[in-house]
Amino acid sequence: MTIYQMKNILSYSEAEIDYQELFYYDFAPDGTELDIKCPYCSSSTIGQDYTFGFNTSLYVCEKCGWWTSIKAIEGVGFSAYKKSEIHKGLLKTYPINSLEVPINELRVFLKNHPNHMAFTHPTAFEKLMADCIKNTHEYCEVKHVGGTADGGIDIILIDLYEGKRLVQVKRREDITSTEGVKVVRELNGVLFRENIPKGMVITTAKKFSAAAVKEIEATALNQEEYSMKLFTYSDIVELFDIKPDNPHKPWEKFIKEKRC
Repeated sequence: MTIYQMKNILSYSEAEIDYQELFYYDFAPDGTELDIKCPYCSSSTIGQDYTFGFNTSLYVCEKCGWWTSIKAIEGVGFSAYKKSEIHKGLLKTYPINSLEVPINELRVFLKNHPNHMAFTHPTAFEKLMADCIKNTHEYCEVKHVGGTADGGIDIILIDLYEGKRLVQVKRREDITSTEGVKVVRELNGVLFRENIPKGMVITTAKKFSAAAVKEIEATALNQEEYSMKLFTYSDIVELFDIKPDNPHKPWEKFIKEKRC
């Protein structure tokens, strides 16, 4: 078992709305007078983003991810005060082992705390790996099929150039362990049964055993098209560093104004 203490994942995917009369400089791109502090972690390190238009400003806490947006909806001209629509992110917490945790927020959390992947819900971790795999193949379709009757596979990767690859994901509670030959043999059996020569094993273990590597080498000698990719803990950490196709921006569904 790992010795790390489980943490909660903070989420600001929902928001509350408020309306106020604000001075022009509170939201204009050249405004410098607004003093915003995070209501949850009290940080004053708030990043500003004005790419949503001249009358909309976004403020994001660089410490915990809380956000608020201010949009002028009346008095847009040269009036000093404007009626403004304000959205503020609402804090919700998920245990890291929750199946309901938003996958994009789980990804952000594990990028900063990779050791905690040992505590994730196995199904949520499978979905996360499917999301990460999409970023490693430019033209592909990725399907999460894991479950109690998954037939020995968790993810199906269909690559435009490489074809279909079946993926098995093992979320181990001990990230210092060694993944044995059993998982490779089991996936090989599925590959032969489905007549698909390509597979992938993703494990949170530190490494694969020598027997597992020899099993792959021996199979490759007898099967010309056979290919088995192995991903360990360190490889997963590298996947987290790849920029996702859809970066987590919970405010986008609340800010409707077109970007400049």
